[in-house]
Amino acid sequence: MNENSGKLDIPADAASEEKVCSKLKEAAAVSYIGSEHLPDGDSNYRFAGRTISGGTYVLVTVNVKASGKDCSITVNCEKMAISSMLVKEIKLALQ
Repeated sequence: MNENSGKLDIPADAASEEKVCSKLKEAAAVSYIGSEHLPDGDSNYRFAGRTISGGTYVLVTVNVKASGKDCSITVNCEKMAISSMLVKEIKLALQ
């Protein structure tokens, strides 16, 4: 699988689990798998899905910092073009 990642700042009012999940489902049509809340206040949200056209599997991880600054998105997919496009779409949706 190919991995693409990106950094972004998420506004404090949009950094809740509910809002991140909602925006990601709209932008990428993926299913929420679960989250991991870290001791320092950061959270990792994990998503999975398949493309409609080719059935290519997609895994997405969003790391949200407690401050909302310097958050990261990681997309794993068999096709590099799809993972690159998804990183851009997700960044736009979460900002």
